Amino acid sequence: MGEIQQIIFWQNIVSPHQIDFLKVLSNRFKITLIVDNLIDAYRKKDGWQVPDYSQIELYVQPNAETINSFFLNKDSIHIFSGIGAFKYVHKGFKIAIKYRAKIGVFSEPFVMRGIIGQLKFIRGIIHKILYAKKINFICATGDLGFQTYLNFGYKLEKIFHWGYFVNSKISRVYKRENSIVYVGRLNSNKNIARFSSFFIQNKGLGFDKLFIVGDGEHKEEINNLVNPNENSCQVILLGRLSSQETYDVISKSKLLILPSTDDGWGVVVNEALLSGTPVIASSSVGASVLLGEGYRGEIFQTNNFTNLKQVIDKWAIKKISLADNLRIKNWADNNISPEKAASYFVDIIEFIYSKKEESPVAPWRM
Repeated sequence: MGEIQQIIFWQNIVSPHQIDFLKVLSNRFKITLIVDNLIDAYRKKDGWQVPDYSQIELYVQPNAETINSFFLNKDSIHIFSGIGAFKYVHKGFKIAIKYRAKIGVFSEPFVMRGIIGQLKFIRGIIHKILYAKKINFICATGDLGFQTYLNFGYKLEKIFHWGYFVNSKISRVYKRENSIVYVGRLNSNKNIARFSSFFIQNKGLGFDKLFIVGDGEHKEEINNLVNPNENSCQVILLGRLSSQETYDVISKSKLLILPSTDDGWGVVVNEALLSGTPVIASSSVGASVLLGEGYRGEIFQTNNFTNLKQVIDKWAIKKISLADNLRIKNWADNNISPEKAASYFVDIIEFIYSKKEESPVAPWRM
């Protein structure tokens, strides 16, 4: 693998959920990032900032001459965020096919429900027929992502478990209050409006407060549930917060909840675990794979709020000590840090291009 010195990533934006991993990887390889835009419209509307990419060589919609120059070095690897998910990324992918470049794919699972889901499945089968022999490896987020590419018919030895990886923003664990926290967009996919109503109807499910960090189209619906009476359970809508402020809220809550109906990964799960906070997540959350062994949280069946109540009731009475929180944080630091992800990614590259015999295992699955 010694001849590979450059890895070129093709993404729709400078992803805040991938930049920490890319920075670590840049300590070993020259990292080039090609994007369609610095940031997408919905993140910009939600107050997101373009992350610091100072360690990365960045190109925004480079011209044809520049694009072609990226394929002159046959020992570079080109990594695409999906095959057909983003128009500009797919354009680069087709050029890579033409040049017979070394190709990897980072991909989330597809939602296969309904007619649109069936069409996505057919498209995935067509992509497999056209491109499978030309794609060297696929890093698929969550178990659903992994299974998606198996269902398309890709060879098992080409598919690797993957996720998103961010730096921890805290150095110690804190004493917790009896609260649940949600962080993310306030939309139907995240299911947070329904959970907020459920929280009030069940008198807090054994908790005093539900903190909600984020914004979106269900803001007013949730606002109507906000209860100013401090003597009963409360839904507290905090709106958008800075990254550090968000970590502070997560770090001082007993649980984080992510009740999504569709969620390719859900990086807030990483953020919670890195803060020492256990997580309750639906089975549709890709990052729910991080909640094994019981002490880091629990998974409930998507949209099954009877099952969710059973899970939360159990955690409401569970005594969680600072030592328990520290155990969660230590596990996260040792298994889902950008450094661990970069090391695992190097192992994947060595397995694929240096023909090592033993396929690498994702550190969070060991």
